[in-house]
Amino acid sequence: MRLFLCLFISIPNAYSFQVEPMVQWLSTHGSSAQATYHLHNPSQLDIPIEITIQSRDVTSEGEEVLTPADDDFIIMPPMASIEKHSSQRVIVRYLGGSELEQAQSYRINFNQLPVDTDSDKSGVKLLINFGSLAFVSPHGSEPILDTQIINDEILISNQGNGVADLSDYSISVSNASEHQKLAWSDIADYLDISFLAPQQSTTVQISDWYTFEAPITALSFVKE
Repeated sequence: MRLFLCLFISIPNAYSFQVEPMVQWLSTHGSSAQATYHLHNPSQLDIPIEITIQSRDVTSEGEEVLTPADDDFIIMPPMASIEKHSSQRVIVRYLGGSELEQAQSYRINFNQLPVDTDSDKSGVKLLINFGSLAFVSPHGSEPILDTQIINDEILISNQGNGVADLSDYSISVSNASEHQKLAWSDIADYLDISFLAPQQSTTVQISDWYTFEAPITALSFVKE
């Protein structure tokens, strides 16, 4: 799952902001249904920001499908002006219309709004949008990873109802006489996601990191 930073035309004297954190884990009820973001403006100008929310699904081809979902959350405030050299706190709280059967992922978008300044008169504007990830999980939800070897690829599928943070896992592979155990960080560079939502799958090329000549005969993912 990629974290998105969208830049619309860059110029040398552009002003920007920062968002922390870029990933949030929420529950459907209680205090853990609420998350706080911190927006920092290190620039010389005030920056107006609008916060929007989209539900997120991933197709079997790995394409992200986003749908407006502002009604699933309360956003406080939905718009803000971050003064220069200062910070702004934004709180989002999940509301939801019905109990979730499995974890749902969202994009919490922090969109810089255009503003006219003297420096804009001779140049073009830069707008920076951050698309952070938020996962809302029902009580007791758990990921269940299933793995298959298909030709030179490992297919990893999440058959559970919770989100799998792949950085929590290690991979063990064996052949007839050798064994290799790798932390996820050892193979993370060979694929473009860090999380698997329910019913989502991804593949990793074996030849990119497997160092033995004999083919793999056993494979397992273990949560550390």
